[in-house]
Amino acid sequence: MKRIIFDVDNTLIKWKNEYVSALEKTMKEFNVEATVEEVNKVIDMQEELHDIMDRQLMLNDINKMCNLNLTIDFIDRLMVNQGEISEIDEEVIETLEYLKDKYELYVLTNYFKEPQIGRLKKAKILDYFSKIIGGDDALIKPHKEIFMLACEGIDPSEATMVGDHAMRDIKGGIDAGLKVIQIDYFNKYEDNNEYPLIREFKKLKDLL
Repeated sequence: MKRIIFDVDNTLIKWKNEYVSALEKTMKEFNVEATVEEVNKVIDMQEELHDIMDRQLMLNDINKMCNLNLTIDFIDRLMVNQGEISEIDEEVIETLEYLKDKYELYVLTNYFKEPQIGRLKKAKILDYFSKIIGGDDALIKPHKEIFMLACEGIDPSEATMVGDHAMRDIKGGIDAGLKVIQIDYFNKYEDNNEYPLIREFKKLKDLL
């Protein structure tokens, strides 16, 4: 095993409604006449609507579905605000400190790369990773293309995908030829015999 590839949300950083808070802040800055729930619903739909993350596509969807006339400045500011919200998790830091001397560490996220880099930096874990790949770099997970981008320079069998989502991270990783480890912080899935499932980030040290 040469490379460990991590998802971000509910893997490296537990979901605590950061995106909604950042959206609410941005909407107040732009005096947007819609509810946070309406706009957030459209943002949440991006992975279902499109095969890649694109700022203009997101803007077009928000304007159309929420009957707004926002400019790309709104999306750009949203990315900045999203990148400023995150929390430090000592368990994650300690585990990455252990892994960094054994493997090359990558990040593979379906969301836009810029805000995720900001969040990783805020969580004090950005420097552990050799490369950050976002959904604006290639067709998003579970498409094989983005996994191959994360496996550049090695064979997929020499990489392990660590993520929470059963379809995007786990099935996508398996279909692309990677080994996989699923993280399940919220007990959504049952243990299985197909691949390891852990409920604490520090358990990676036992597997890797």
